[in-house]
Amino acid sequence: MSKAMRQWAIWSMFMIARTIVQMLLASWITGAVAFSVAQAQTQAVALEALRPTSQWKVEYAERECRLTRNFGTDQDLILFRLARGTSFTNYDIMLAGVSIPKQSTGVDIEITISPQNSTQSFKGENRDIPNRKERILRWYDGDLIPILAGPKNQELFVTSDENYRVKLKIDDFPAALKAMETCHDDLLKGWGIDGPQMRSLVSLAEPRMNPEEWANILDYPDDMLRDGISGIVSFKLDIDAAGLPTKCLVIISSKTPKLDQHTCRLMMKRAKFKPAIAADGTATASHYINRVRWSLPD
Repeated sequence: MSKAMRQWAIWSMFMIARTIVQMLLASWITGAVAFSVAQAQTQAVALEALRPTSQWKVEYAERECRLTRNFGTDQDLILFRLARGTSFTNYDIMLAGVSIPKQSTGVDIEITISPQNSTQSFKGENRDIPNRKERILRWYDGDLIPILAGPKNQELFVTSDENYRVKLKIDDFPAALKAMETCHDDLLKGWGIDGPQMRSLVSLAEPRMNPEEWANILDYPDDMLRDGISGIVSFKLDIDAAGLPTKCLVIISSKTPKLDQHTCRLMMKRAKFKPAIAADGTATASHYINRVRWSLPD
C-alpha cells in the first residue's frame, strides 16, 4: 500500500470514529434531557396533598372573624387561615409554615381548586414572622364560591412565584364556613348591618367608578403630610335606593380623628353607586364597606 493510500485509510478511520463519538454523545444528551423532563414531571405529579391535622377553628377577633386549620406535620406543617372583616363577599387568605421559602415581598400567587379545576391569580405578599421561623404567604379578596359549589372533599393547590408549591386536602369546608358566617354576622351587627338581609340581595351596591379614585395622594391633608401621619380608615356607607350615600361611619379608626373625618367627607362627596337589587328585582337601600390606606409618599 502506498503512503498516500495509508494516509487516506487513517483519515477515513478517524472520521468514522469521530462520527460515532458524536452520535453517542448526541444520544446521551438526548437521553439525559428526556430523563430530566420525565423526572420533573414525575416530581410534579408526586406532590402529595397535606392532610388536616387539626379541626376547623373559628376565632372571634375584634375587627374580623378567622377560620383556621393545620395541615401536615413537622417541617411540612402549614397553618391555613381565612379572615373576613370589612367585606361582604371576599376573604383574606394566609398560609404560614417553616417550609415557605423567602421570596420577594410582593409575589404572584395562583390557586387551583380541584376537582373543579378553578384557577385564580393574585398579587400577594411573602414575609417573615418576627421572632419565629415560619414565613407567611398572604393574599386578599379571595373568592370561595368555587369551593362552596364543589363536593365535600377537595384539594387546594397553591403556587407562589412558581418556586413554591403546596397542596392541601380540604374537607367539611361548607360547614366550617357556616360557623364563620355566624361570627361575621355578629361583627356586622355591631356596625349596624343585617348580615342575612345583605346575603338575600340579588346584587350589592356597586361603585360607578374605581373606589381608588375617591381618595388619592393629592387629597392628603397638608398638615398630616408634613407631620408624617399615616393610617388605614375602614368605613361603612349607608346607600339609598338611588345609589347615593346618606351616611358614613368609621368602623375601624386610623387612631387619628382628623384623618377619619377627612376620609368620610371624601366618601360622601365622591362615592356614587349602582343601587343594590332586592329579590323582587327592585332597587333597595343597602350598605358598602371599604377602607382607605393613607400612606406617605416615598
